[in-house]
Amino acid sequence: MIDVTIENYNLVQKALKDQPKKINMVLSRAINRAATNAKANMSKKVREEYVVPASEVKKTIVITRATTSSPTAIVKSMGKKISLAKFKISPTQPRPANPPAAYKVQIKKNGGLKPVERGFLANVNGNIGFFQRVGSSRMPITRLMGPSVPQMIGNKSVIERVENEAKKMLNTRIQHELEQVLGAK
Repeated sequence: MIDVTIENYNLVQKALKDQPKKINMVLSRAINRAATNAKANMSKKVREEYVVPASEVKKTIVITRATTSSPTAIVKSMGKKISLAKFKISPTQPRPANPPAAYKVQIKKNGGLKPVERGFLANVNGNIGFFQRVGSSRMPITRLMGPSVPQMIGNKSVIERVENEAKKMLNTRIQHELEQVLGAK
């Protein structure tokens, strides 16, 4: 969980003491901009650590925007584990006639390609995925999954960088919104 607090709240109150109704307006605008920035940074920072498409990250992130009556925004990621086939794989297509000695997958950028133990690549109902046999017989098989996007975002280095960027953006936007309101007097 990312918790970003407003360091300059007293400054906002002092600057707008003559216009108390505008305090929450300034805060909600700044918070919404910081939340949008946090969403973009989550996607960017996750992709710096993990070999995952941006679309897989962005579709899991939802923003609940701040309002003047409730100047709080929530940026959360919800999602299931991602198929290993969505990460970097080698080879990229199933080859039943001439299968490789081992299929390989790379999840983290600094991890390199690693063999998928007892796994095979197959096209099931138009979806390519990594599978593994459950027993010694041909069927049943299970799909092999990697981490979920919320797990990737929860990585300590990712969350710290996102939080730091959100704090910077929030304080910058508060200054900007104050200038807009005070300049419009």
